[in-house]
Amino acid sequence: MLLTENHFSIEMEPDIHLLINREAGPKNLYTLPDFGNYPVETMFQSLEKILSHAYMISAKAAEFNKDLERISYDFDMCVQLAERFGFTGVYCGSRRWTMKKWETG
Repeated sequence: MLLTENHFSIEMEPDIHLLINREAGPKNLYTLPDFGNYPVETMFQSLEKILSHAYMISAKAAEFNKDLERISYDFDMCVQLAERFGFTGVYCGSRRWTMKKWETG
């Protein structure tokens, strides 16, 4: 099995990402969407294109407020979107702490 992730290269364009997977050919080639890698402006549209081909999801969380709620993007909406596209696989959770001070309000 081979997984291709949207990691700061040509796979960041979801249509090209899917083209690579189709052209590579093997039936055991899947996407590994990483929630935290798409720009917030295009995140949901991009995820909608590749989630139906996902085998595993990298559920990265980076920035948190003082209550440890994710603030860098709508993490819950990403999970709901994955479920809407029928994803029932593994979420590989990771966190990346930033040096920003937590919000106070």
